[in-house]
Amino acid sequence: MKDWQQTHEINMAVQTAEIRLRHADMHETLVATCNLMNIARGQSVITITPFAAHEVMSGEQADQPIGEVKIRLDKRQMEINAMLPQHAFDRLIRYIRHPSTRPAVIKVDIDEALAVSVDGDLRIDEEMTLNIADVSITLPLR
Repeated sequence: MKDWQQTHEINMAVQTAEIRLRHADMHETLVATCNLMNIARGQSVITITPFAAHEVMSGEQADQPIGEVKIRLDKRQMEINAMLPQHAFDRLIRYIRHPSTRPAVIKVDIDEALAVSVDGDLRIDEEMTLNIADVSITLPLR
């Protein structure tokens, strides 16, 4: 019998990262493929999109989700879409361009708990779409 724990975090190690530009307005998005760290045998594709400073949420809007995580039953790949303020997005791009011996780590905080065994197995019965409460990125300096 496996021991199950509840987690509100998805931790990922970045394997590849690229900037994609939309043709009409050359709007940037960062797309990264990642290996899941706290959930076994899985990957994710995370798309991070900037939003303008004048769109920054305040008051009640500040508690709104900044993206979503889609977990499908038929794939071992999570689809993650998140938004960052433009200034934070620009800083992230500047930092992530520097080569490092270790991968960057992205932590996504979600609004619902996931059941994960001590072996890292994820237990879900149906497709899920979870709201993202926060994103943090650890970039190694050396």
